[in-house]
Amino acid sequence: MNFWHMQMHPTGEMEFSENIDWILEHKKIIGLGQWKGGEGQIAAFINEIQVNDIVALKRGQELIALVQVTGGAYKVTDDANPETAWIVNRRPIRVLDWAIDPKILKQPRGTL
Repeated sequence: MNFWHMQMHPTGEMEFSENIDWILEHKKIIGLGQWKGGEGQIAAFINEIQVNDIVALKRGQELIALVQVTGGAYKVTDDANPETAWIVNRRPIRVLDWAIDPKILKQPRGTL
């Protein structure tokens, strides 16, 4: 089992991360978009994260939740929901715990 940290928002739209709580709770996925320059992060998300790995989801440096990966990576390119259409590369998850009080995770920059 490995531990990861990531943020989820469309490229250049950090304010969109306010919707991440809803996505985790209702869609039960984590994921990344598809963008030029993101090939390394996308490859790590697809090839290095494994089932049962734990991922800390962050909004900036603030912890949102801890999730457990429950399945393999897959792509969705025909999602009509504007809340989730940008998440092309996905993995199913189970929320382990929510950050109730603000917690700061000082990690190096980068998605994964």
